[in-house]
Amino acid sequence: MLRTAAVIIAALCAGARHAAAEDEECLAASFESITARARGRKLAAVVRRGNVWTSEDYGVSWTEGTGTERYNWITIESSRDADTIIASEASRHRVWMSNDGGDTFKYLQPTDASERSNYNALGVSDDGRTVLAVQWNSGIHYSHDAGNTWESANPANITTRWEAAAVNGKGNIMLAGGTKGIGLWMSTDAGERWSQVAVNVIGDSIAAAVMSRLGDSIAVLTGDGIVWTSKDSGATWDRHDFETFKLGKLTMADAGQLAVLPRESEDNSIWYSANWMISEIVTWEESSGPKGRDIAMSGNSHNMLVAGTGIYQTANHGRDWYRMACEQPGSVFQWRSVVVDHDGHRIAAVDASKGVWLSLNQNNKHTGETFEKAKIEEDPIGNRFWTDVAISHRGEVIAAVDRGAGGVWITEDLGETWEDKAPATNGSTAWSAVAIDGKTIVVTTAKDSDAEEQDIWITHDTGDTWKPWAGGKEVDWTDVQVSKQSSVIVACDGHAGKLWKSTDRGENFAEQNTESESTSGWGWERIGMDRNGDHIAAVASHSYVWVGSKGDADWQPKRAITGKRELWRSVAVSGDGSHMLAVRSEGNDGNIWVSENSGEDWAKLEGTGLPDTANFNDVAISGDGFTHVVVTSPGSLWLSHEKGQQVRRFRRVAITDPSVPAEPDWPGQDREATPEGRSDEDGGLIAGVTIVAVAAVFVAILVLAQRRWSLFSRGGGDGGGKFSTLSTPRGGDGHHIVDQDGQIPGEMLVDVDLSGGVGPPSPGVAMNVLGGEPRRRNRGDSGDNPREPTMHMV
Repeated sequence: MLRTAAVIIAALCAGARHAAAEDEECLAASFESITARARGRKLAAVVRRGNVWTSEDYGVSWTEGTGTERYNWITIESSRDADTIIASEASRHRVWMSNDGGDTFKYLQPTDASERSNYNALGVSDDGRTVLAVQWNSGIHYSHDAGNTWESANPANITTRWEAAAVNGKGNIMLAGGTKGIGLWMSTDAGERWSQVAVNVIGDSIAAAVMSRLGDSIAVLTGDGIVWTSKDSGATWDRHDFETFKLGKLTMADAGQLAVLPRESEDNSIWYSANWMISEIVTWEESSGPKGRDIAMSGNSHNMLVAGTGIYQTANHGRDWYRMACEQPGSVFQWRSVVVDHDGHRIAAVDASKGVWLSLNQNNKHTGETFEKAKIEEDPIGNRFWTDVAISHRGEVIAAVDRGAGGVWITEDLGETWEDKAPATNGSTAWSAVAIDGKTIVVTTAKDSDAEEQDIWITHDTGDTWKPWAGGKEVDWTDVQVSKQSSVIVACDGHAGKLWKSTDRGENFAEQNTESESTSGWGWERIGMDRNGDHIAAVASHSYVWVGSKGDADWQPKRAITGKRELWRSVAVSGDGSHMLAVRSEGNDGNIWVSENSGEDWAKLEGTGLPDTANFNDVAISGDGFTHVVVTSPGSLWLSHEKGQQVRRFRRVAITDPSVPAEPDWPGQDREATPEGRSDEDGGLIAGVTIVAVAAVFVAILVLAQRRWSLFSRGGGDGGGKFSTLSTPRGGDGHHIVDQDGQIPGEMLVDVDLSGGVGPPSPGVAMNVLGGEPRRRNRGDSGDNPREPTMHMV
């Protein structure tokens, strides 16, 4: 027994050293450049003196490529589908191209180019056939056949300091620029002729340039740190001054949304504007993001990434940033939405790339012990990007919307069967939100849809027939709610900053009055509504919690909650409207607020057991007001079954994707949630101590499992409640652990608390001690042999 244990301990420690080495290499990597296109599912980045890294799950995980040698990379770009990737390096002064998503590369040698000079900027068309490369001392080089043949140009007749390049989607409009007198040059005929642009306005020193997909919106960064934008293909220009900095990077989404990353500034500010190209009053959102060398934004503007010491991602235009993992594809949950039915028996949640997850329990109010992935067929090309989920009053109907592949998936039999019942539209549709009441389902579209109008679609027969209400081309619906018998429907527009309400089953919608305040700069996030539509609440970023009602178009802001504008993320309302919950995205001091009088007064929830550093994505409350669910980013789902303003304890639910190895997903445990997270040295120490603790627990299992345990106690921490007894086997089904309420959890969390504080297991070990007859339960079960004792990290 002891010899076996010694072997296991040695293997665990060796594996830990190997994993820690990989983590250290990845997390400490100096990423030089990053690219994102379309909806941001496929990404690519390069490491200085390293390799090309790619991601196929919206940046959740990254894989190091082996198609090139370790070079001193400069920049990277990709086609719209990311199958074509081009990157330049300073080691051999070459441009490298991949046509298979980064698996293999070949180097390109443009005609008339220097063999001893760097390609400082690149551009690629949507289809990957048009490639633009500017070389430091030889000018402009472009190809329209994916690099097989090349043309060259040097319209400035200056052979040094070419530094900027951009190509529109079709490849017929090109930008090239440089400093030291070069300025900005444009070709509107695929490179045949070039003309200098607005040199008397923007000057003759251009360090970076970006362009929208159509080529009508342009932004440049001058050598002295000024950003100039044009909304008419360079005919007129507007100046934007930020904090003083000498160097920086720009990124632009398909429709012109713009982000600015300074490389030399006193703070970590990143600026983003969604309306400079469509509004006379330009609004800039400033976020305190990570320091980096490059910034990229997906074509739909929903995914922004910064490359530096590691890769950082935000899915809300800079309000929250977290550091990405570099291995274990698919191992970290990115929860987008969560809902619970009236009685708290059924919970549904969606992860952006992992799909829909359900906890269905018809008898026990304390549901949420176990979650299973919904039986929805996989997209053959992997384009799914789940954004929202809804559940009916009694939980009999569940619907989820897919922004990536464009599906509206509905089940009417508690998840046994699912059917895509998306309405037929006049273009590819990015579904953004969904709401349910019985057979009535309401879905909304996002601004990145290709449809002519961004509509609200309504069905009263569970998706068999649909009817749209046109909201307009510039609408970006972010949430929708529907009351009983669909008497009230409320939707929010995150682009124009407006709320809309219908009181005639969706036939007509009226704009709501938000106290005559300008809301164009706000991003409306979520709506909550009671069963009858009498009490409604909505939250917006950089704003307040707003409260409205069925019969009144005037909404009131609850400024007294914190006394200032906040980054509110979500709000939920109980069935009778008496209880409301609201969460913010900041990770400190009072993230959850509760109202027990229909939104009139609010108080901060104390003693929740939730970590101070959590960033909340969504909150849900059951109709009876007892069950509360919150999801954080990245990775955690928390439950509470208490009602009222007393101390409400939330417990973290351990959910494991059976398709990938489980690993810790708590920010700071072995991943940094922010650039200011703990050091890699601390992580290595904790990982080492953790492995020793795991091995010790495993040895204890091997020794004690043969003695028919009778008592096991657990104290401290809060990950899953306090366990007091361990029952004897029942019916040959193994050893069952029961908590202090007599419930049988799916996992037992053994706390190895290294911090001494209250929070999640830090780290913990989930153990299932099984014996008796064989049974199918976990990943790896064969069903033919009795299960050995197993454990895995949570």
